[in-house]
Amino acid sequence: MKRGFYTIMAAQFFSSLADNALLVIAIALLIDLHAPAYLTPMLKFVFVLFYVILAPFVGAFADSMAKGRVMFISNAIKITGRNRNGLGIGFFR
Repeated sequence: MKRGFYTIMAAQFFSSLADNALLVIAIALLIDLHAPAYLTPMLKFVFVLFYVILAPFVGAFADSMAKGRVMFISNAIKITGRNRNGLGIGFFR
């Protein structure tokens, strides 16, 4: 296989790893804030639900652009969210 294939597969692996890390961080934040216990499984459910609901739309978007550009856009969104959370800026502020 060509080198580009392995590069894309590695990028997708690390992107998936980052998604799971964000979920773990969000759960740790819920615990740290002494949130009600029912929010943890609800958060997991919402993560999975959005993957299932948005998959057809994201797939069409991803197929319409170069894979590297799609990975850049998705990772830029994740980094922006992580930085906002790290600075204590909530989603709605």
